[in-house]
Amino acid sequence: MTRLYLVRHGETEWNHEGRIQGHLDPPLNDAGRNQAYSLARRLITVAFDAAYSSDLRRARQTAEIVLEGRGIPLRLRRDLRERFLGRWEGYRVDDIVNLEPDAWRVWLTRPRDHAPHGGETEIELEQRAIGALNHIVAAHPHATVLVISHGGAIRAVLNAWVGEETHHTPNCGAYVIDASSQQRRLVDTIIP
Repeated sequence: MTRLYLVRHGETEWNHEGRIQGHLDPPLNDAGRNQAYSLARRLITVAFDAAYSSDLRRARQTAEIVLEGRGIPLRLRRDLRERFLGRWEGYRVDDIVNLEPDAWRVWLTRPRDHAPHGGETEIELEQRAIGALNHIVAAHPHATVLVISHGGAIRAVLNAWVGEETHHTPNCGAYVIDASSQQRRLVDTIIP
């Protein structure tokens, strides 16, 4: 089995403001950096064999903080990115509710094969994120691997790949998953 530490990035100013980030690339804010340093202290005894991150800055910065002083190379993967949310990216949720109330209602019903924002569907996000993790597990059998990603991608993985229903992943929250090509099991949750 491969042990994955699947972590959401630290807070950005856009998280704080309630803005939709998707594939846009804001950096960590001071709170996000503090969250990442706190997580690094909690994971100090974990001997990572490999580390991966979404290529977006907020995830990469979180990974760099957690890996500081460890000498483990960080591999960036575009397929670990957040869900692409099309024309909604950069807007606050309140703005979308006011500007596109019908599309927002469709979004709330969560049809898995529809993207009212012109971005990725839930199914497309799942396929992309699960494909990335399957690749990582196959490349690192019997290893301990740090994976830094995003809230939507992590929810998709937990729900569809692990079978654990979740609705919210906190910034710098971590999910410890034992995984092989045949099975996945959530073994621990680290909530900041």
